[in-house]
Amino acid sequence: MKFNQNTKRAITGHLRDFIIIIIVGNFVAFLFNPDFSNFWGRLWMNSLYGLLIGGTLWKGNQFLGWLISCKIDVNKNPYKTLRWSLVSMLLYTIVAIFIVNYIWYVLIYDSTLQQMFKWGYASMIIEFVITVIITSIYFSIGFFKPGANQLLMKNDYKKKALNFNIKRLKIR
Repeated sequence: MKFNQNTKRAITGHLRDFIIIIIVGNFVAFLFNPDFSNFWGRLWMNSLYGLLIGGTLWKGNQFLGWLISCKIDVNKNPYKTLRWSLVSMLLYTIVAIFIVNYIWYVLIYDSTLQQMFKWGYASMIIEFVITVIITSIYFSIGFFKPGANQLLMKNDYKKKALNFNIKRLKIR
């Protein structure tokens, strides 16, 4: 099976993102609980949880941003695009955090819903805050980028017009 250059770049980018998720997930897990007994077991479980929560939040919100940009032209409706992006990100993030933690605590660790909120409440709040901050920055960059590109094009046009006028003056 042969892949074109864009497909290879996309796959490489996703693999890089998942490696970042594993590293950050383990860093945060060991930061909040620096117990290094059973290091390899914890590394494995932290990596798995990190992939579940990080992959779901990062790639899910990335997909939502792409989907919204396909439906709403950011150049024509930047405020509408930003509004839809932020609202969908907030709703998706809340639902995704709940579902992933439900799978992790209730289904995998055979806990109750009450225990899930007792043990995982702090991590769910941290996951939510980190995701909202990072995704808001990401969507805001997408909001301001078209305006910046138009400004650059306008400055480029002015520069070319000025150079053209200078050349015309030299010819006379």
